[in-house]
Amino acid sequence: MNYLLVWFNELSNRRTSFGGVPNPITDMQILAWSALTGNQIRPEEATAIFTMDLAFRTAMAPKGDPNE
Repeated sequence: MNYLLVWFNELSNRRTSFGGVPNPITDMQILAWSALTGNQIRPEEATAIFTMDLAFRTAMAPKGDPNE
């Protein structure tokens, strides 16, 4: 499963952001990446990447003011 982390990192390194917050990796980005790299991605692999992406974005989300 290490290849999924490599794939996630390749996709994540090309993601856009808004206001310093990373945007989700989209289906279209995965399809384009797959076409460009020749990596054939199965639905369950895409689901795993979306799960990693959600965890990544959650960890990167701005935190509230600790003084509140």
